[in-house]
Amino acid sequence: RAREAEAERKAAQAAGPGPVRNVTDPDSRLMPTRNGFIQGYNAQNVTSEDGLVIATELTDDPVDMAWYEPMTGKAEQAAALIEANRPPAAPGQEQEQGSGTRDRGPGAIGQALADAGYCSEENLTCPGPDRLIATGKRRDLEHVARDGDGDGGSPARDRGGPAVRAMRERLRTEDGIAAYRQRGHIAETPHGHIKHNMGIRQLSVRGKDKAAAERAFICAVHNLFKALTTGHLTLQALAALAS
Repeated sequence: RAREAEAERKAAQAAGPGPVRNVTDPDSRLMPTRNGFIQGYNAQNVTSEDGLVIATELTDDPVDMAWYEPMTGKAEQAAALIEANRPPAAPGQEQEQGSGTRDRGPGAIGQALADAGYCSEENLTCPGPDRLIATGKRRDLEHVARDGDGDGGSPARDRGGPAVRAMRERLRTEDGIAAYRQRGHIAETPHGHIKHNMGIRQLSVRGKDKAAAERAFICAVHNLFKALTTGHLTLQALAALAS
């Protein structure tokens, strides 16, 4: 019996640990980062060209791919709400619209930019605005667009369905890669402001619902910062709108 118990102990040790659960926040999960794994959540954000976080969602999914269509839908709802509450243009001035919005009406999103974590046939063909989704790493895309050879970061140029192959070819063009270059600045600048300027590098509450509410509040504060520093929410600007 002693030998049998010792054998069972060694077998269990060789098999490794069983299911791991975080007792501090059971809703959180291990998330992969460039510096290893951390215990937390995956923040999905859609940011506008002028630096506002117009849609945010906190998930326990370590993979981004399934969230492209839901987040695009939330962003389009936000864009419509912004347009509906936009102050009227001054006499003789036309409302400014982003590039590519004329065909889809006022307040529509002109073009969505997403990294390779969202690249799939479904995300490239689902309803929504025009989009550029990376088919590989940025440095590989730049190399292919510059030198006109290579495979855009994939082991083979024919990898993926027709939509993925078409996107790969589109990102090889001068217009395609020039538009995609804007993604890093648009998407990452708000994260940098929140982490480094606002000093918020982790959430302070536990549980997915509370953590999601805190994240939404953080993004709202970031948007207020942006509105104030750009002069759109000063006393003078508000007085001008009121008059």
